[in-house]
Amino acid sequence: MSAAEVSDRYSPSEAGFVVGAFDDAGALAGMVGFRRQKGSKRRHGAQIWGLYVDAEARGKGLARALMTTVLKEARTRVGFTQVTLGVSSVAERAKSLYRSLGFESYGVEPNAHRQDGRSIDMEFMVYVFDLRSED
Repeated sequence: MSAAEVSDRYSPSEAGFVVGAFDDAGALAGMVGFRRQKGSKRRHGAQIWGLYVDAEARGKGLARALMTTVLKEARTRVGFTQVTLGVSSVAERAKSLYRSLGFESYGVEPNAHRQDGRSIDMEFMVYVFDLRSED
């Protein structure tokens, strides 16, 4: 992609934003994206995409901090009642993190990915905002 395309894709807007974390040298250590669902009947929902933490930064709570930041920011935006995400069925640490943050599984797509000659299911999870609280 060109620099303009990257800037357009990752610049914050009403439709979404990206949260990044950088190490002391200024290198990207982690990121996660958030985007509003399209269509008038789905605008109350959003999707989390692309959670990534560099191997050197793993095990230090960065994924939790990124996800917490995304959920907190989403709460400040008008009209959201839920956030969804998809996670590989074999990503046990990621699924555990999402559950600990309040996400619940609502379905599985069998054989969603093929990697190294094997099929991997995709689990879909939802976080429903408690609209009565500020958490």
